[in-house]
Amino acid sequence: MQFFFYNDDIERCVKGTRRKWVMSRPKVPEIWSVKNGTNLTHNEILALENAGFRLPQREVISPRRLFQDHPLPVDLSSYATPAFPDEVPKRRHGKNVRRNKKSPSIKQANNCASAGAYKGRIRKVDMVPVPALGCIVTLDSGTPSTIQQYHLTISQFPDCSCPYFKEMLTKAKGGHSQWAHCKHLYFVFTVICGFDADVDAFIHAPTLSFNEVKLVLESRLLTHPTS
Repeated sequence: MQFFFYNDDIERCVKGTRRKWVMSRPKVPEIWSVKNGTNLTHNEILALENAGFRLPQREVISPRRLFQDHPLPVDLSSYATPAFPDEVPKRRHGKNVRRNKKSPSIKQANNCASAGAYKGRIRKVDMVPVPALGCIVTLDSGTPSTIQQYHLTISQFPDCSCPYFKEMLTKAKGGHSQWAHCKHLYFVFTVICGFDADVDAFIHAPTLSFNEVKLVLESRLLTHPTS
């Protein structure tokens, strides 16, 4: 009746002022289960583990398995539309970004022209996990004897793993260069999806709205044959 419970010290539960009434120490479970959906922060999880708690390990999901949970074709109408689907993100990598009202610039036009003569082949397309809207395009570049493979992100933040895009991104973030997508992204936008570089000016922007991403995905990208 007078057993005291201390939630931060199991020893005091059985060795407190009434310890003579305790016949045996209760068995402490080796693993403390955490209910699914418990909003533990990363620091709280580390604190529990540092205190000696062993939490059940989550199933390891590789990035490849995570991105392949959505086989093509995908019904984009099932995606939840945000409150402002035409709103364009104003920041990228912590920097303010804006659209050039005079796009395409000379540099952007030149990269578009390079994309027209570019010999590329889409190897596969993987959707990014819900609720995000977008996909990862694996692109083979070059002749069969010297194929290089790049990964393009088609989302609200278009991206490519090629050296040109990385260099351009670094210079643009530092304010030393204008934004201009690489020929690989322009290849997807103009050759695969069929957008006009002069009419569909949004393809030159550093960020896209939800509706613009959806338009790109619906413009033959998700149905384009892969090899």
